[in-house]
Amino acid sequence: MSALYKKTFVASTDKVKSLDIHPTRSLILTTLYNGSVLIWDFEKKILFKTIDIGDKAIRCGKFIPAKNWFVVGADDKCLRIYHLDSGELVKKWEAHDDFIRSIAIHPTKPYILSSSDDYTSKLWDYEKGFSNVQVYQGHEHFVMSVAFNPKDPTLFASSSVDGYVKVWTIGSSAPLFSILAHERGSNFVAFYPGADRAHLISCGDDHMIKVWDFQTKAQIIAINAHTQNVSFAAYHPDLPLVISGSEDGEIKIWNSSSFRLLDTIDPALGAMWGCAFRSGLNKVACGGDEGVVMLKLGHEKPTATMDYRGQLYWAKKTQLEKVTINANARDGVAPPTTGEQVECMTKSLVTTEYPPTSIATSPSGKAIAVVIGDDFVIYTARAAKNVSFGKANEIVWATGFEEELFATLEFHDEAYKRQSRIKIHPNYETQGDDLPIDNCTKIFGGLLLGAFDNEAIHFIDWQSGYELESIEGDVKEVAWSANGKFVSLICRESIFVLAVNQAVLEKRLENPSEDFQNDDESLFEVVHEELEQAKRGVWSGECFIFQTKDNRLMTLVGDLPTVVAHIEPSLYLLGYVKDHNSVYLVDKQHRVMRYPLLGPVVDLQIAVHRQKTDEEIQTHIFPLLEDSDELCDVAARFLSSINRKELALLIAKDVDLLITLSLETNNIGKALSVAEQSETQCSENETTEEEGWQAVCQRWKKIGDFALQHGMFGVSERCFAHGRDLESLFVQTLATGDKEGLAAVGGSASMNGDFAVAFYSLFMQHRVDECLDLLSNNDMVAEAAFFARSYAPWRVAQTVTAWETKLAQDSPHFKKAPSVPSAKEGKQ
Repeated sequence: MSALYKKTFVASTDKVKSLDIHPTRSLILTTLYNGSVLIWDFEKKILFKTIDIGDKAIRCGKFIPAKNWFVVGADDKCLRIYHLDSGELVKKWEAHDDFIRSIAIHPTKPYILSSSDDYTSKLWDYEKGFSNVQVYQGHEHFVMSVAFNPKDPTLFASSSVDGYVKVWTIGSSAPLFSILAHERGSNFVAFYPGADRAHLISCGDDHMIKVWDFQTKAQIIAINAHTQNVSFAAYHPDLPLVISGSEDGEIKIWNSSSFRLLDTIDPALGAMWGCAFRSGLNKVACGGDEGVVMLKLGHEKPTATMDYRGQLYWAKKTQLEKVTINANARDGVAPPTTGEQVECMTKSLVTTEYPPTSIATSPSGKAIAVVIGDDFVIYTARAAKNVSFGKANEIVWATGFEEELFATLEFHDEAYKRQSRIKIHPNYETQGDDLPIDNCTKIFGGLLLGAFDNEAIHFIDWQSGYELESIEGDVKEVAWSANGKFVSLICRESIFVLAVNQAVLEKRLENPSEDFQNDDESLFEVVHEELEQAKRGVWSGECFIFQTKDNRLMTLVGDLPTVVAHIEPSLYLLGYVKDHNSVYLVDKQHRVMRYPLLGPVVDLQIAVHRQKTDEEIQTHIFPLLEDSDELCDVAARFLSSINRKELALLIAKDVDLLITLSLETNNIGKALSVAEQSETQCSENETTEEEGWQAVCQRWKKIGDFALQHGMFGVSERCFAHGRDLESLFVQTLATGDKEGLAAVGGSASMNGDFAVAFYSLFMQHRVDECLDLLSNNDMVAEAAFFARSYAPWRVAQTVTAWETKLAQDSPHFKKAPSVPSAKEGKQ
């Protein structure tokens, strides 16, 4: 197992000669020796597109994102351009006199650079009909690779079987200079992407990787890297890494500064031929004789940790920084805004050789443990002084002890003939004591050391090293409460909250060597199982705070889950700081976000879990809430969610929440009182219709609907009148046969311009002449004519004449249209 990489995509194919990763889409372009082009979607893990050109090998290919194209070069001497989505051939031309070996795309100009076995490289302009801009001659054998300088794309480098690396300007056919790089063929060349070094890297058939200063032409380093020909050696665009691949079938990961070998990978794909990166993506794709593999380098989650005081530490590439959160940076007051990005001040502590894979602060906050590849280093938090170091892939801290205890997990321990070994280190000792647990894949800190072996979690006494309890299950994370009374196990499909049996714990700690499996009592008691897929969690008192895989931030007190907020998928939970009333999260871009988790509300949740009575909650918890209307409303919504609505009604402050709770508790008198107060306040403030009256009317309508459903017709009529809900009033008066009320509704509707209610009110009172007048007055003469024919024949002539007059005014050629009935036809 390696902390440096993880396979994320593998596809079996014929021999892969080159690869490219699209800069914005999740696509890998692979060109095959059998004459096929395969484009893969590495996120969906499906084949996106296939193109066959025949039986000629395709040795190189690149995306051209500016045009949504891709270009390939083959052994038939031709370059071909295809549309990425349609697969349509855009252009084909004979570009060289022999096999085409390599392609590079200029980052800003419409240029394609190709190299060939004809000893030349050529530059093509795809905005000018794919015309040949320049031919570069100077090599005396096959030109195997070309690459633009990302810092200065007017320069490019080429490597050849003649052993030379040459650097060129795109405007000149002669090289700027040449370096005899390899005794045998030079297969690959690339520029260092950073601004701090003017370096080139090359590799060749002499099994060597070499780094050059292309300003002084001096060799910086030479490494006998592989046992066979080295096909590629390239810098990662973002990480301080070099990735190399060889015909020996191995991929190697090197530190780009020291060139210390960090890892060796055998992807079981035969000889390796090509690789591809994408800036901003911590992945590399490599191709070989039997397919393609994509490796994720490092971790998806940010390398960061927060201690109990809210002190944050993180790693930015190889820089370890101390981060101080400005809790009131934006608004200066608590509670903070939900999902607000906070301002942070950073201080550089130390530079590491390779980006750390994990960081963990000690419980006291005095030390920081950093894992770098297969090594660990412990620094003091204040001065970043190195106090301990050694071999480890994971490191965790003990809690509840005066001395600083930590444990390490190391994989692939050949000396001990195990896949892993665990050591406990007291007081920063480098050489710890081995534990007799084989095949451990993950360890967890806390009151007891947790060791997971893919089948069960084993809880171990820190001081004696004996196992005190084991629980079968697929455990992903373990989190202990600060007082050691609770522990949560985050499993694949659920969260288990366990209470520690203190009496059993004390007994087993006194006699740790005794076999716990003979004990009738269990060390843990299940408090609750929450069916949530969680990513990580932390404790604050008796409240467990966790983030779910569907991007919710939640709390769990006993068996009471509560959603705090919906969060961005990129965020990673750091911890809860009680003094800030905030949960903090961070992403890979080192944005720190905070979400309010108000202490008094958590106290309320704990009181409910402890089954406190309404009177006890009113006496001891409500006074903590009453200084803030927001706190009161959050508490009221929580109480309402657990069906303690009468208690919620006592603390709620928001008008709409009060009305909702009043109706849910059948306290319509309270609802009416709140609605009247809000209407009075709106009148006194002279609030406009748009700003306030619409909300007031909606409240009255809500209460009126409730009253109508419960047969309180007098109350509902009053509410609809206050809320100016003429439609509801119309329905109610019509249903109850209230003729006077129906007439009054119609009159109000006419005054307020509500045509529909006014018309139907008149119609239901059989006042058809007034219906016709209403239609005519609203310029609805055609409708009036048809209405008269059906319900008022004595007015047909009048309405049809009005219709004809209207038509004559609007469209004279329709004046005597045969479809318009004569006024005489209406006479009886």
